[in-house]
Amino acid sequence: MENKSDKSLRRHEIESYYNSLTKALYVEDPVDVWTFLSNPYFLGKATRNGLDVYPVWREALTDIFSDGSKTTIVLTGSTGTGKSSVAIWAIAYIQYRHMI
Repeated sequence: MENKSDKSLRRHEIESYYNSLTKALYVEDPVDVWTFLSNPYFLGKATRNGLDVYPVWREALTDIFSDGSKTTIVLTGSTGTGKSSVAIWAIAYIQYRHMI
């Protein structure tokens, strides 16, 4: 069983590896997910500069894309909570990161 310091060290290793890959693979640094959703140059016009993104989804998307360690996500909730919109925005962000 991992203790807290082992988990912290492992997280640091993942972040370091992710940052190294980012520098090696991208021509320019990608913007963070919130900038992608709120800036009119990206999806800002479609999300009314981020106003259409519920705060809970903003926090979730920021967490999902913060360090690149998540490979699968599950969106749950009742009808009308924005799961489909979040999935579309996440896919668009992933495509953007692959294209730059």
